[in-house]
Order: sequence, then structure tokens, then C-alpha cells
Amino acid sequence: MAVKEIGAPLKTTQKPGSKTPVVPASELEKIGVKILTFSTQAHLAAGKAIWDLMQEIKRTGTDEAFYDRYMSVDQREALVGTPAYQELQRRFLVHPE
Repeated sequence: MAVKEIGAPLKTTQKPGSKTPVVPASELEKIGVKILTFSTQAHLAAGKAIWDLMQEIKRTGTDEAFYDRYMSVDQREALVGTPAYQELQRRFLVHPE
């Protein structure tokens, strides 16, 4: 098996539309793959979501049909690290007296 011959941790990626068959992470792990990336999926999913939202707004003039798909503002702030950034500001930003 190639994994044993190489003697180093192996990495692979899953790419939509590629010629390489999709193999579940659990199966890849069994043959010695240590790192699995999904390098384009988030961009493709986000792009599709944005496209669908814009088409809905164009068609109906509202985003109401998407309300259940949105993350909360708190979730977004946690995702982008706003609390940690605000803590750094609190600790290190010089405030004029």
C-alpha cells in the first residue's frame, strides 16, 4: 500500500466535480490518510447561498423566505471573533483623557 511505502502522513482533498471519487473520511482514515481538506466547498456553498438570496430578492423584493437560513448576529460575531477583538481593544487601545 502506498501509504506504508511513503512513510509520512498523507493529505488529500475532496473537490466537487473532480475525477477522483468521493471517499468518506472514515474510509480514508482506515488507509492512513491523516489530513483531508475540503478546499473549495465553503466558497461554493456560500456563493450558491448568495446567488439564491439575490435571486429571491430580485423575484419577490424581500428576503423573508431566507429568514430561517440566516445565522444569528451573535453566531456571526462569535465566528469572526468579535468578542476577542473587543477584548484586545479594551486592553490595549489608548483612550485620551
